[in-house]
Amino acid sequence: MSRSLIERAEGNGRVFSGEKLLGAVSYTVLVFQGYIHVENLTGSGDIPGMQEYELDITPSMPVSRQLLTLELSDQRKLNFYMVSQAGTMPTGGFF
Repeated sequence: MSRSLIERAEGNGRVFSGEKLLGAVSYTVLVFQGYIHVENLTGSGDIPGMQEYELDITPSMPVSRQLLTLELSDQRKLNFYMVSQAGTMPTGGFF
């Protein structure tokens, strides 16, 4: 499966745990579109698959098993887990 970068969002936002504001952060969100190669009787090609999100925030939040929410500067939101001091794991996409 191949993938391509379809969006890069950078800016200043806020991180929440539920309704509680944890702090202000700078963020970079990369959105990749995956593609699946398919073949049929008339030929072959790539069709869109899953989108993948990568998130980097500064300063880092404490490692936690709680679901956190990044509110971007354009008011979109992205849920994630802080899995290490330097690593995040987004869950789903923008909402």
